[in-house]
Amino acid sequence: AGRARSIPPARPPRAFGVRTETGSIHPLGQNPSSTPETPETFVARHQGQTLAAVAGISRPERFFDSLRALGLDITEYPLPDHAHIDPAWLATLPEPLVIMTAKDAVKCVDFPPALQARCRVLDIRAVLDPALLEWLDQQLATTACCPSTPSSAH
Repeated sequence: AGRARSIPPARPPRAFGVRTETGSIHPLGQNPSSTPETPETFVARHQGQTLAAVAGISRPERFFDSLRALGLDITEYPLPDHAHIDPAWLATLPEPLVIMTAKDAVKCVDFPPALQARCRVLDIRAVLDPALLEWLDQQLATTACCPSTPSSAH
């Protein structure tokens, strides 16, 4: 009888880094590519204002730190990861503008237009270590060329 061989999963030879970078800021409910604003322009326009920062992610302090690093003055409103955002609660925030993560923004697209007009979304991208991408390409190249064949028992 033939036996199927088990190939152990390939693992990266070392730890690879992933960093984040800020992307554009855009109004809630609008296509980010049609109405982008650079963080620098946004910060310049809102210099001297305190904005509400809402984040329902696992580590909201990272989002808040990113906003402060851009030069924004914020009031933090951390929520539990995956939290529902109540439009009535959001409407009571005293700050003139609310800035949130893209993950939170998808929960707010059906909010009333007047509330959406107060909200902005900061896109944050993960940037993979180029060495990790090279390693993945190599792994895919070696596995893609060799289709597995089922073993046959006699």
